[in-house]
Amino acid sequence: MDEILNRVCSIANHPVALLEDRFRIDYVKGLGSCLYLLSQNSPVTYLFFGAWATSILNSPADAKTFWRNDIDALRKVVSLKRRGLSFFSMKKFFFFDVFYLLESSFIKGYRQEEAFTYLNDNICGFFTKGALRKSHLAYKDKTDLSIFNNALVSHMQQNQEHLKQTEKRILVVANVSAGKSTLINAITGYRLNKTRTTSCTGKIVYLHNKRAADGLTIQNADGNYEYFDDIEHVNSESFLHAAFPFHSQLDSTNICFIDTPGWNNCNEAQHRIITEDAIKKESYDAILYISNCQFNGTIDEYQLLSLLKDEARKPIFFVLNQLDRFNKKQDSVGKMIKDYRNDLIKIGFSSPIIIPTSAEAALLFKLPDSRLDDEDVKDRDTLYSRFCQDYYQLTSYIGQPSSINPIENTGINYLEKLIKNI
Repeated sequence: MDEILNRVCSIANHPVALLEDRFRIDYVKGLGSCLYLLSQNSPVTYLFFGAWATSILNSPADAKTFWRNDIDALRKVVSLKRRGLSFFSMKKFFFFDVFYLLESSFIKGYRQEEAFTYLNDNICGFFTKGALRKSHLAYKDKTDLSIFNNALVSHMQQNQEHLKQTEKRILVVANVSAGKSTLINAITGYRLNKTRTTSCTGKIVYLHNKRAADGLTIQNADGNYEYFDDIEHVNSESFLHAAFPFHSQLDSTNICFIDTPGWNNCNEAQHRIITEDAIKKESYDAILYISNCQFNGTIDEYQLLSLLKDEARKPIFFVLNQLDRFNKKQDSVGKMIKDYRNDLIKIGFSSPIIIPTSAEAALLFKLPDSRLDDEDVKDRDTLYSRFCQDYYQLTSYIGQPSSINPIENTGINYLEKLIKNI
């Protein structure tokens, strides 16, 4: 697991965020200066600082404003503060943040002792050196962190717990126009086609779940990292990895979806090679194979399924998608599933797991109104009415209980449960 990409960057309840503007600004100025100097202007440390600064200031921060050598600001942040007739200090918050954000950045050659020595020799005065020494020892040993604020410690422990777990990896494979991108969008709860290209992309894209409220961290093709507060409005056609909190029953699952190019893109033979290599060589725990219910039985589908039969090394979930386009007067969902199962058995899959779905309906049901335009609302209302009908209770065709909840009937929740239990 990439320990930079998957790390939760923002913090919802930083203690300094509760203070007046002047104190928050002083704090961010000093923190930015300290991290700038100690990290030697590291872009990764800058990434974490930007998210931290935004959290403290309670608004999107232009981190560049505070990312500079400013010794006066650094000395000011550890000095005693006066609020009315009372005095208080932010120094222990500050020392924790410096140690934590530098450690999170994995600065090459960074040692906590170097940060301690710099602060002790150049910044802290007689009245603050004692607090610095106690903070240094407590953070270094991590046996008694009670001297630090609970919100800061909890954030660190949450990241530690998350990052030490093994990430579940799901390879997503389909032919062009199967609805692969829409299905991924429905599972993650975001329209990723606003943050990356879709089926025409000739590369593999990795989508990681952060499991906590946060923004979007990406890694570009050049290996650089970027963090964005707004998950949906990022122009990131060049990214290879993206980590963000899934809006899904998988929100607590340490999971990565590996999105492959459309296998049968007639204009790009390289797409087929990339997907075949992923099936044969990529590390994964299961495969989602997505099929367009309207185009079963094509030569392209048969060839891709045969490849999976010969080369796949893990369980396969066969997602029969776009069943919202069936007409109950003309089409039989039950017969479609039965025929599909028979086709899979003929290819050699002994007990295929088939999940009938409507990814489009599931996505529209998940998205809040704020992320829907007028056309989306019309489509959602039409589909909502449709999925209240018995005919469109898709999971009932594979032996699952009927539901009065339309999103349950789209099959997406059942699919998420299967993935979660892998």
